[in-house]
Amino acid sequence: MFEAMVTINNQTGLHARPATEFAKFCKNYSNKIELIKGETVTNPKSVISILSGAYTAGTKAKLVVDGDEAEKVGKEILEFLNNLKG
Repeated sequence: MFEAMVTINNQTGLHARPATEFAKFCKNYSNKIELIKGETVTNPKSVISILSGAYTAGTKAKLVVDGDEAEKVGKEILEFLNNLKG
């Protein structure tokens, strides 16, 4: 299992376009992936779930990845989020 804190650095947060890109990226993995903000647990493979999480610029969340090569997958997702443009 991989766990790490992430800050949404995208200037506009995870609105429609970046949420779609993020979901598409996460769907490449068979792992269970969760983005957790407070008590809100988001499935980042679902655009609707991401949008309902209201991840604005500067939001801090915990990324949790479970399954095969969780560490590698988690780091790739963190890199994707850190480089996501709006």
